[in-house]
Amino acid sequence: MAERQRPFGSQALPFSTPLSVSARLTTRPKEMAKMIPIEALSRMLENGKVSDASGSVRDHYPVVRIVSPDTGASWILSELSPHNRDLAYGLYDPGIGATSLGWVSIAELTAARSPRGVLLDLDRRFRPDGRMSWYTEKAKQRTGRIPSIPT
Repeated sequence: MAERQRPFGSQALPFSTPLSVSARLTTRPKEMAKMIPIEALSRMLENGKVSDASGSVRDHYPVVRIVSPDTGASWILSELSPHNRDLAYGLYDPGIGATSLGWVSIAELTAARSPRGVLLDLDRRFRPDGRMSWYTEKAKQRTGRIPSIPT
């Protein structure tokens, strides 16, 4: 599948205040579990271990979808890095039709607020329809947007 890339969570996100490096490094499982349930984090970590053992990111099914209720931005995440459990791999859609695959900081997602001050949220209704490659292809077909409902 894809080669491992630099985290896209370290790039500027379309939210009000970027977090400092120290904020990203201090994420604890309890803080992550506020947004992503422990069971989902465990599945993401197992996926990360499989990818790490193979030396490249595998084409896993996404585990969670994180959304910004007021901006349309979303992330579908499939794995956690076993070396830095703050980093999750997935597909990012800023809500303007320009998706990208890469790594994001869970600490940034947990603390990020939209320009209106709204926290990101877990899409509890999300059930994956396919693997990450399927979502990537569908996003290309839909002018860069991640499908939000089953097709």
